[in-house]
Amino acid sequence: MTTSLAPDASPPPAWRRRLESRRAEYRASDAWSGDTIARLALRRCAEGPDRVALIDGDRRVTFGRLVDEAARLAAWLEKAGLRPGDVVSYQLPNWYEAAVLNLAAAMAGLVVNPLVPIYRDAEVGYMLADCRSKALFTPQRFRSYDYLDMVRRLRPTLPDLLRVVVVRGEAGEFDAFETAVAGPPMPPESFASDANAIKLILYTSGTTGRAKGVLHTHATIMAAMRTFGDFWSVTPQDCVFMASPVSHITGYLYALEQPFVLSTPAVLMDVWQPDTAAELIRTHGCTIAFGATPFLNELAASVERSGRPLPSLRLFPCGGAPVPPEVAYRAQRALAPCVVCRIYGATEVSGPIAFGARNGDARLAAETDGEIFNADVRIVDPRTGQDVAPGQEGEILLRGPQTFVGYLDPRDDEAAFDGRDFFRTGDLGKIDPPGYIVTTGRSKDLIIRGGENLSPREIEDKLLEHPAVQEAAVVGMPDERLGEAVCAYVTCRPEGRIDQAEAARFLVERHLAKQKIPIRLEVVEELPKTPTGKVRKDILRQRAAGGSPS
Repeated sequence: MTTSLAPDASPPPAWRRRLESRRAEYRASDAWSGDTIARLALRRCAEGPDRVALIDGDRRVTFGRLVDEAARLAAWLEKAGLRPGDVVSYQLPNWYEAAVLNLAAAMAGLVVNPLVPIYRDAEVGYMLADCRSKALFTPQRFRSYDYLDMVRRLRPTLPDLLRVVVVRGEAGEFDAFETAVAGPPMPPESFASDANAIKLILYTSGTTGRAKGVLHTHATIMAAMRTFGDFWSVTPQDCVFMASPVSHITGYLYALEQPFVLSTPAVLMDVWQPDTAAELIRTHGCTIAFGATPFLNELAASVERSGRPLPSLRLFPCGGAPVPPEVAYRAQRALAPCVVCRIYGATEVSGPIAFGARNGDARLAAETDGEIFNADVRIVDPRTGQDVAPGQEGEILLRGPQTFVGYLDPRDDEAAFDGRDFFRTGDLGKIDPPGYIVTTGRSKDLIIRGGENLSPREIEDKLLEHPAVQEAAVVGMPDERLGEAVCAYVTCRPEGRIDQAEAARFLVERHLAKQKIPIRLEVVEELPKTPTGKVRKDILRQRAAGGSPS
């Protein structure tokens, strides 16, 4: 069951009713500006069409080129039969063509649906069918995988899919991107202008079940971008380095939207390699970099190995997966004087709502998930929904102008929002010190040992203090007497060695309660992760229970 995305649907779908209930508040406070990136793109061109918006390998793509190609693509999509509210999907690496498509969709009033490049038939087929996508933009081949073979397998099962556009490769029986941007442009007076229309469907990573389509409007996305720019005083003189996939909320916002909203250019990287990333940052004078924990870890290690600093880099917000304090401290030392900070957010709130520590406090930057900014946060008892005392742990609820308007399947909305329109994140945390949020785990990740709740995050952070441990993930495993016991999976640093006995000795020395000591520890080559760097604890729980291959 999916909701209608058409702007004039009757009766109004649930997302439209939710949006209307927020409109007066956020328009009155100017949190919703009424802009779309189609309007802002014209403004950037007027300011300087030859200014560089994106750097993609050897390509230096100007605002003028982006707007011209996007207007031509918007006209082509309209001619192909797509209408406002229709969905256009892309499964592209960090290539500038994704920005052209994203802007073209805004011009034509279409809804853009990013798909992570590592997804295969099961995920892609499900998502394209679920959102009834009308067009798909895909590479012919990327990292040795043939995407067109997958499309050929899936297309008979996708009756809504009208067109397939091939980017950077032989199109065969499909349409070529070069052809789609070669025709006459859509005139600016025909550009869609409803900032309250759905702009984005981004599927959650599905670590706790089937992936759900998150609905964002132009207004919610703009609010997120402006909030980030205000908090960190981002200017056109900044330059963003982006290796996080443009099919994930971070890459999407800060590579495809930010150049138009904040007039800040972005440098794209399509295949992560830390030494190359460091060189790109140096070459282009990047001032801001984003990434999940593995990106930060590996970039810091690259700088340490080379002994060559990154003098232009002033800010590295790290989130999307837990960031242990020791990882943040190490990166602070390696990348100094760059501000390295943990941030907290979710796809449903357009990325972060807590942004680090503006006051330069290294401890707050490393040991909290940031200062809450332009959002309302409540910490509630997960069982009763009542607010807990200040500084106490509970479930994190969020509300703000950047909050999504609902899921594509409206049946998912009831569990997602409380009676006051706060989004139930499923994350556990506390506000301590005042104004700063500290996440402590996921409510579904809690280990209940003999009736006592144990936080995996606390155990993971202690394990990461061991000199041999590179990464750690802790899950519950079935225990006949206690219900659950603690199981740890770790990866080791080069030459590092650890076993269960050594881990137990180390944790006892650090005064961890004996109930929290893992009774089983496995050293693995790598932890299973989502494309955005989150550990797939569902897989580890199955493995610990003996229900999944190792």
